[in-house]
Amino acid sequence: MADKVTVKRDGQDKAVIDFIDRAQNRQEAYHARLDSYAILRHRFRHGKSTEKKIELHNLCVEALMVVVHFDLHHRPLWET
Repeated sequence: MADKVTVKRDGQDKAVIDFIDRAQNRQEAYHARLDSYAILRHRFRHGKSTEKKIELHNLCVEALMVVVHFDLHHRPLWET
């Protein structure tokens, strides 16, 4: 969990507001890529016990994060 959060407020420099907007857009685009995987949109039904289900679900989420990270490395959100 983050210790500090930055939000837009009246009176901030335009550069700060633009930075926050870009960060928010990157986060939304990243989450949109994660949402494109059906396993995260449907109920997870694998494993017999609650502990095993949590373990397998965490494994799937971590694997998808690696795939999306790899994808972002080779196909960035925005070309600069």
